[in-house]
Amino acid sequence: MTIRFPLEKISGFNFADGLERCLNDPDFYWTLLLDFRDRFGGVAETAELLIQHNQWQEAAELIHTLKGTAGQLGLAGVQASATGLNDDLNRTLDAGLAPTTLTPNLNHVRQELDRMTRVIQSIADQSKS
Repeated sequence: MTIRFPLEKISGFNFADGLERCLNDPDFYWTLLLDFRDRFGGVAETAELLIQHNQWQEAAELIHTLKGTAGQLGLAGVQASATGLNDDLNRTLDAGLAPTTLTPNLNHVRQELDRMTRVIQSIADQSKS
């Protein structure tokens, strides 16, 4: 399936960068975007549960993976929000403290992920018609 939506015009989405990282193969890029939607759509909720259960290192690793994957796909908004949360998690862990003030950053990650997964789903729906 070829992407039929002008992704380069969507805020927080760097289509040119993501496509270039996928060897300028739009079908391959599209496959990776669908995989991202499926694999990472619930990451904010998972991270929140990990934090609530004092599994801060696991939460930090999960958010780090989200940050890197989003960056590889040109999802700049998700990457930026994940970077903020990742930095806060790492700062508190390095200081030996429990991350207690992460809610605003976690909510920002959730909002960006929700927005990006809606965009990806919208493109998928438009491509079917």
